[in-house]
Amino acid sequence: MMTGKKISFVGPFLVSLAVTALALLIGRKPVPLVDKDLKFVRKVVAEQENAFPLLTKAAAVSYWPIMKHRELSELSSGEKWDADLAEEVLAKNKESLALLERAMACAELQVPVQTDYNEPLQYLDEWRKLARLASIQAGKLFRDGKEQEALALALKIVHFGQRGENSGGSRTHYLTSLGIKQIGLRHVRQIAWETTLPPDQLIACIAKLEMFRANALVLTNTLKCEYYLVAKHIEDFSSGKLSRANSRLERMAESSSSKLVLDLNQSKNLMAQDIRVLLGSIPRHFGGMPLSEISGNSARSEKPSMFFLILSGNSMGKLMVWLEADSWTSVLTRKCQENSSVGATQLVLALKCYHLKHARLPDALGELVPEFLQAIPLDDFDGKPLRYSRDLRRIWSVGKDLIDSNGRTYKEVPKSDDILFEIELKPTPTP
Repeated sequence: MMTGKKISFVGPFLVSLAVTALALLIGRKPVPLVDKDLKFVRKVVAEQENAFPLLTKAAAVSYWPIMKHRELSELSSGEKWDADLAEEVLAKNKESLALLERAMACAELQVPVQTDYNEPLQYLDEWRKLARLASIQAGKLFRDGKEQEALALALKIVHFGQRGENSGGSRTHYLTSLGIKQIGLRHVRQIAWETTLPPDQLIACIAKLEMFRANALVLTNTLKCEYYLVAKHIEDFSSGKLSRANSRLERMAESSSSKLVLDLNQSKNLMAQDIRVLLGSIPRHFGGMPLSEISGNSARSEKPSMFFLILSGNSMGKLMVWLEADSWTSVLTRKCQENSSVGATQLVLALKCYHLKHARLPDALGELVPEFLQAIPLDDFDGKPLRYSRDLRRIWSVGKDLIDSNGRTYKEVPKSDDILFEIELKPTPTP
């Protein structure tokens, strides 16, 4: 009997709740859209000045056999050198590498306009492949005794990544290009440890690296482009233009009444608010960024109930925006990794200069200033100078947890988030 009473009570209650929610939703006034400040304007680039067509041609004639992918990746990273394989792959990529050289001589690099959030961007994988081929070429130049040419080519790879970041694309373009930049930076560090080049040439390289730090304007344009793409994706989904739902969340919304769970302007305004927080965070180090103000992060801490989400009239829109929060925040995390990596590479070159002069490593980084460095590069995660240990033979950043684990790996210290750069000095040959 008690069970029947409960059911008879719950039924009318749920109906009443549904009617109340529906009345609130129907009576809600439309929200105006405020996002004019986030409009992304691409600059006009003449076709003859754009490196993109040449990169496309270089990728089309490149040789990178799938069966040898692992061996070629080891060649590129310097993990394992195979002189015969290097000779073979470079001989078969002469045209491709020549086209890459011509592309890097162009005044601009601009990608085609991306109109779909889920648009395949296969050419980015091809860019990464071209960078790896150039890295193999730099490795061979170094082993052939052409150290200055090898170092110059490694810097060109870094420049390739920088130009890709500034190619007028989205978050995917930026992060892929940052990966290319890291290929070049890693090769600069490898060359530095083994080179016999004089200190003045290494100091000149330190100065050149300064221009390859994360660019605030480029990051601003990247986030504005990302806003446009995600906003358009939500708009297309809301209007039924998408041919299919691309995620579990979208399929849930598709099976519901979209007007009751997705308010387009509310969703765009919420996303615009998040993007503005990110834009304001670009000049700051990670520890000083107000990332808790991003809606998805604040929602995690407040844990709103589904009942109140439904009453908001934009439950699905909020969830869709919140799920993007991590991907947007990752751009700034990688920006900090980028700047710390550039700074660590400058330190590597300065340590090599010091070692060439004193035949030992310094006790502290302060000994590099001002002879080899104007100042100790900062860790873009906590805003303090990058760390160094002569005994551990390591340079490190504290990483996004902002906890200094004293340059220990996660195997040495559980949960260590330090980003490590090993000091791999090779014995300097005697004359």
